[in-house]
Amino acid sequence: MRTYLQCLILLVLSVTVLLWFSYCRTQDNTMAALVNLVDHGLPLNQVSNLELAQMIIRKRLNETRLLMKTKSRGTVYTKRCKHGRFYYYNNIHTLFLALPKSGNTNWKKSLLIGNLVAVNPKTNSTAVLKDIRNIQAKTKYEYGLPHLNISLNTAIRGGPFIFAVMRNPWTRLVSGYKNKLGPMRSDNSSHFILIREVILREIRKVPQRIGESLSPTFREFVEWLVLHKGLVDRHFAPQSTLMCLPQTPYDIMVPIEHAEQFSKMIWARVRTDSDLSGPYDGHDAQSQSSTIDAMKWLPQLDRKLIDDFYKVYKYDFDIMNYSNFTDVDFPYPIFRNTMAHAQGNINNS
Repeated sequence: MRTYLQCLILLVLSVTVLLWFSYCRTQDNTMAALVNLVDHGLPLNQVSNLELAQMIIRKRLNETRLLMKTKSRGTVYTKRCKHGRFYYYNNIHTLFLALPKSGNTNWKKSLLIGNLVAVNPKTNSTAVLKDIRNIQAKTKYEYGLPHLNISLNTAIRGGPFIFAVMRNPWTRLVSGYKNKLGPMRSDNSSHFILIREVILREIRKVPQRIGESLSPTFREFVEWLVLHKGLVDRHFAPQSTLMCLPQTPYDIMVPIEHAEQFSKMIWARVRTDSDLSGPYDGHDAQSQSSTIDAMKWLPQLDRKLIDDFYKVYKYDFDIMNYSNFTDVDFPYPIFRNTMAHAQGNINNS
């Protein structure tokens, strides 16, 4: 009788295990099919499952890591890894990479509040932010890895939640020019005055110092970036050169165009909440001025210059499979034509 029961129990367990493996395999096949579907035509903003979207992004990020390891250019990316762009928020055990011109100021505010709320749930976020005159300086000196005397490798070994926010290179290009270098710029710091002078000297061949009197044209700016292969000031450099790849294991990569949706996933992971999710919160990315200007300015550049820029910023496009300025989905990630992107071609141009 005992032997019969033992055999019966063993049979039940065996069937259960087989059913479980069958279920898992079905789930894997279903997920693989969904990933394949999205990777070949379904816009990311039509993917309701954020975890699925992150699976697709991680897949592409891993592919980019492998490319960077096999390309000689990978050494450039390693040399440009600066841990000073990483911020560690100890109360929520989160490591954030602040990529310039990708809405990082709002994310810093959100993480600052989240870090305080984790200790004191009654924290008045409005009052805290009102008392902070310079959020960039505060986060740099209180949460920046160099000022915490922590190396990036040490921070990674601690197992924090790691994320970064990326932006479509086309709109980031336009935004950087408008804000830092163009005639309607809002930043007149000496640093960018010098960069304007360098561009005019190298591209327009203007010999004398010109101070704030002249600005490079948008075309001259793009030519300058291509001339230096994007290895220039961090505000204009390819985002992938600043991400400390391939060694940094990101848990989530956020396309800023979907900041509102993905911020909910991040706040759930760090067990906090925030009403700040990036500059596109409450606004459609296609209605942003940088998007509109990109659609006006970029078609005026010749095809060779566009192609050269794309090749320099190729990895940025690859990681999110960002749309081209001629796509109806611009500036959103669209995850299609993987092989075409891998060959450095521009879709639908």
